[in-house]
Amino acid sequence: LPPEPSGPVDVSIQEEVEKGVGAKDKPSVNESLRSLKAFHNPYILQKVAEEFRIDLTGSNYPKEIFDPKSTPKEDFYEEISAAQKLYEQQKDSNKAAAAAAKTKGITRENSDMSVGRGMPNSAAQEQARRVAQTIASKVLPANFQQQSLLFAQLQQAQKVSQLQAQKVQQLKQKRALEEINAQLRKRQRTGN
Repeated sequence: LPPEPSGPVDVSIQEEVEKGVGAKDKPSVNESLRSLKAFHNPYILQKVAEEFRIDLTGSNYPKEIFDPKSTPKEDFYEEISAAQKLYEQQKDSNKAAAAAAKTKGITRENSDMSVGRGMPNSAAQEQARRVAQTIASKVLPANFQQQSLLFAQLQQAQKVSQLQAQKVQQLKQKRALEEINAQLRKRQRTGN
């Protein structure tokens, strides 16, 4: 350690040192935040984001590489959950329709054996065909519509991912060309 100064101490430096030593006894910013009642609020993240205008879905990447706002709505959990609920409802209605057809006694096994019950085979087949058409008219359009919508969403997502991949590739090529040009300019300056 250096020797102790022999002359009087500069007053401004002494005040700074005392101020720093005094601040040591005070709670830190983190401790003061933790002691606040609002810190224990589970919604504080939302409030802080609103207060400081923080975009919770933002990214530090350039928008050419990754833009979180370009994510289709179908990829968020609310839409996925709604699609799952719709699928489950349709699945339940399919089961109910199959159970209703079975309780009416129209199945493949008994429609072929209906001659023994006094009903002509062709009449049983016609009745089975009508029930099947009724069930199909109620169930299949919704399934077909949902499948068409999902297929369209899949195609759109594939197009978006292809465009993003193309943008990334173009950006990489652009950066590579910029690096090559920078190296060429450097060589020209040095005379090599």
